Amino acid sequence: MRGSHAKHRGPRTQSVWIGLLSIAAASCGGDAPRLPTNSGESSAAVARLSERVRDLEAALARAEPRAAKMRCLEFLGFHPPMPGDVTTVEIVATSPTPDPKTSQYADCIVVHHAKRVGVSPGDAVPDEFLLAGVAFRGRQRLLASFLLPGDRVEAILAPWSAMGPADALQRSDTIDRVELPMFAALGLHRERELTRHDVATERTALEWPTQRQSIAQSLREHQARLARHGTWKSWQRQLRPIHSRLGKRIEDNGGAPLTLDDRITFRHPKFLAPRTRQDWPAPQVRVLSSLRDQLGSMGIELIVVPFPEKEHVVCERFLEAPPTDSAFGAQRERLLLHLLEAGIEVVDLRPALVRALDEFEHVYYDGQDGHPADGAVQVSAAVVAERLGRYGLKRHLRTAFTAEVRHGVAAGTGKFPPRAFRGDAYAATVVLDGDRRELPRSEPSSEVLVFGDSFIGVPGSYGVLSADFCAHLALRSGVIPRRLQVEGGAPQLMVHLARAGRELTEGCRVCIVAIRESYLYSHTPDDPTGRWDVRELPSKRD
Repeated sequence: MRGSHAKHRGPRTQSVWIGLLSIAAASCGGDAPRLPTNSGESSAAVARLSERVRDLEAALARAEPRAAKMRCLEFLGFHPPMPGDVTTVEIVATSPTPDPKTSQYADCIVVHHAKRVGVSPGDAVPDEFLLAGVAFRGRQRLLASFLLPGDRVEAILAPWSAMGPADALQRSDTIDRVELPMFAALGLHRERELTRHDVATERTALEWPTQRQSIAQSLREHQARLARHGTWKSWQRQLRPIHSRLGKRIEDNGGAPLTLDDRITFRHPKFLAPRTRQDWPAPQVRVLSSLRDQLGSMGIELIVVPFPEKEHVVCERFLEAPPTDSAFGAQRERLLLHLLEAGIEVVDLRPALVRALDEFEHVYYDGQDGHPADGAVQVSAAVVAERLGRYGLKRHLRTAFTAEVRHGVAAGTGKFPPRAFRGDAYAATVVLDGDRRELPRSEPSSEVLVFGDSFIGVPGSYGVLSADFCAHLALRSGVIPRRLQVEGGAPQLMVHLARAGRELTEGCRVCIVAIRESYLYSHTPDDPTGRWDVRELPSKRD
């Protein structure tokens, strides 16, 4: 049968079989037989042992369906894999994964062509084989659906013939190599080397400034910056020549983004000065102020964390004489100042992200994509974790492990350059708990709630789990947050929070709103998804 590697048993002497069967009988609760002293006793002993062997084989046959079901559950991820030898595998070719949203099945297996890397445990795995993994379960995409040629992964491999019920599931298999055996990948993960961390050094909450002190300090800094430039209009006039020079460089480049070393990309100066409505930023300030007040009545403090467009972070790398304060968008500074003046704690990530440009391979993804890459994920989590120190929160992690892995993105994603479609294009840092398991996507008992859009979900959307903003926030604070993630739905955040119900905020002490900053510039009354609307949140339970 495909995937079976049972070895042929050669002839055995009678004495060897008696010894082996004695061990088998003892291991199954039977009494080890006394060694025979003559031929008559020997024949009787063989007869008794033969009968015992038949009983054991019958028991094994009855147990095999249950064992196959258990292996299937391990494969599907309902139970962690039992301890076993891990094999390192390189993906050679992939089968396409159906769209989980439109598939008539909620679960799907995908089959890849793979080759073994190095020596396999006990030489049980051939040099080339077919690798079956779970593409999506409950319509949630998993790692196997994101794999690309060149990816290196690790897994416990089990012959497909031993998987039993898994054979009845939907399967995507376009690999025309029927002569190759197939293995199921249990505990599939990207190749990694783990580093141990002691999480969140103990410090008292008194060692951090209060929220009121943090707001006052940030307000003074932004007011001083505005004073150096005069008025908002004069500041914008000072920046226009810089924007024009950058626009001319892009025009000379055939309209393509400016790129340095496949690491840093400047797309267009329009991201430095987004268009706004006449009433801007009144709708955004009104919603966030209401959210702050309603959460405050429940004993929850609000922290707003906008992810700046990457042009604000990388701009100076494309200028010979950048401004001394490295601020390239007066509207951005105006937005932050408005929020601070309204008494809303807003975290300016830009200075820390600028400092990180030489520390990380990618702070943001390159090409036309604007999502935070490994650098921005780690840095933003570190900045926010410092703010959480003031609360003395209940921790979930004391020890954690991290591992840097490589990944690419699925071919055909137009926002990325062609190099992104390799399996090793980008680095990501996976966070595991003290038992070396991926962190839960959301922890219902947490005192921290994170509301966000796709910017808190990468690189999970590119196939790397437990490596996003929430995972790194847990690594640095010890707190695994609750999560409410809405793709592209940031303006309607109060609608989503109200719809989620009081269960989402029950027991919380901090709510972090971490979204793409550009949403804080737009307000589209004619589009329900783009409106900044105030909603009444569910009141505290009696």
